[in-house]
Amino acid sequence: MSLFDKFLQAIKSLLPAALTAQQLRLLSQLDTHQIYVENVRSLLGVSHREAVNILETAVRQGVFTKKIGVMCPDGHVAAEAESEDGLPPVIHCSSEDAEGFPEELELPTQTLKKVVFYSLDESSESASYGSTS
Repeated sequence: MSLFDKFLQAIKSLLPAALTAQQLRLLSQLDTHQIYVENVRSLLGVSHREAVNILETAVRQGVFTKKIGVMCPDGHVAAEAESEDGLPPVIHCSSEDAEGFPEELELPTQTLKKVVFYSLDESSESASYGSTS
């Protein structure tokens, strides 16, 4: 079974109703390495709490892993780990100086925004998904 099929089965098994063709199409466009609560909430038309429950259930089933990312000022995730303790103390971000030339910034992790996201656990080859109807 492909990783994407595992991802779809996990999502389907956690929902009370079947997914529409449009929802399946949009799910297929998600980056399975960075799945955000807001994307799942919006895509499935569920509350924030329900989206978190879906994702956390997938973590408990071993399908997803929960990660914390450190965001550079430009919004991209520069480092990620399964807990804040696993994040590096300093990260490197790219920026432009006053003249528009690229420069690398070394920033302390503790001063930067953190974001929680989920990732398809690629090491999980067997998981119990329940019903997929």
